Amino acid sequence: MTSVQRHRFTLLDGFRGTASAIVLLFHVLQHLGYNGIPYTSLAVDFFFMLSGFVISFAYEDRLRAGDMSFRGFMRVRLVRLYPLAFLGISAGIALGFLAVVMKGDVSAVDVTKAGILGLLLLPSYVFPQWSTAYPFNMASWSLTFELFTNVVFAAIIFRISLRKLAVCVGVFAIGLVILAVVHHGIDSGYDQDNFFGGFVRVLFPFFAGVMLCRIRPATQRVMPKQAWVMALLFPLPLFLPLGYHGLICLPYLFVFFPVWIYVGSARIGGTALMRICKFLGAMSYPVFILQDPILRLGEEFQRRHHLSLKGDIVFGLVMYLSVYGIAYAARRLYDQPVRAWLRRRLTLTSTPTTHGPALATGD
Repeated sequence: MTSVQRHRFTLLDGFRGTASAIVLLFHVLQHLGYNGIPYTSLAVDFFFMLSGFVISFAYEDRLRAGDMSFRGFMRVRLVRLYPLAFLGISAGIALGFLAVVMKGDVSAVDVTKAGILGLLLLPSYVFPQWSTAYPFNMASWSLTFELFTNVVFAAIIFRISLRKLAVCVGVFAIGLVILAVVHHGIDSGYDQDNFFGGFVRVLFPFFAGVMLCRIRPATQRVMPKQAWVMALLFPLPLFLPLGYHGLICLPYLFVFFPVWIYVGSARIGGTALMRICKFLGAMSYPVFILQDPILRLGEEFQRRHHLSLKGDIVFGLVMYLSVYGIAYAARRLYDQPVRAWLRRRLTLTSTPTTHGPALATGD
């Protein structure tokens, strides 16, 4: 393995960890009834673009060389993503059955149906009274589309030339513009009435990330002071207090996110920043996929206890920190051991080159 292949995108780890923290903040504020920073929801689209970049870096050469099969690639991705998804969705299903007993507003049969679909990462239309297509873990919608793009990448995209990839990305960009105009935004994929828009939403950022990986220089480096400035500036555009408008979303995906991924892929110096970035990167996925059932418990508490403004602020902070605490414990005590066990099991039936996470994923 060359030094380039061993390269870990430490600053991008920090970016994705920051994006995950922003998504959590957006959802906590939503639960408190505040929606004044609507563009923070675009952090999910940054995830998609970063995922395309990292997956291309980690797996494209191996797929082209025949060292990894389509089946082996998908197995690696499922081992990476599914254990925590299973935990988060199962927690949501448990809350669903608790609602059957305590509220009686849903049936055990419907909870079972929607739960099975949820565990398969498929949308559910079992509960028409709820808008969401993922009633037991709303964050899991993004995994459906992440795996969809993974299939397209490993089946087709890794084989095509940069020129053809650029044409595809251009077509996907046009689709995104149409979605933004028709739908008055790109927020699609998570609700029953906008699920299919998620396919349009994910294609451009993911494969733009793949293209960014192909065109980036083999060696880049930024100095510690520059890296600190980049890390501090990264989240600011997501907090612009502008009224939500579909077309304003597009510069984020067409300009801001590509620039930050391209620049953030450089090697950095400075051990303090590297440690922070690695921690944020390691926590990004657990925080993202486990927050929904935790916040729902908090929402139920809020319904039963009418808090003052000060109480809401304190409660929101407690919920925010609770998500991080539970996510950290789940990662250390559940996700890491389960994935290690799965990788050992897969080693028995697959060649060494078809399993194991790449360093670029932040594992």
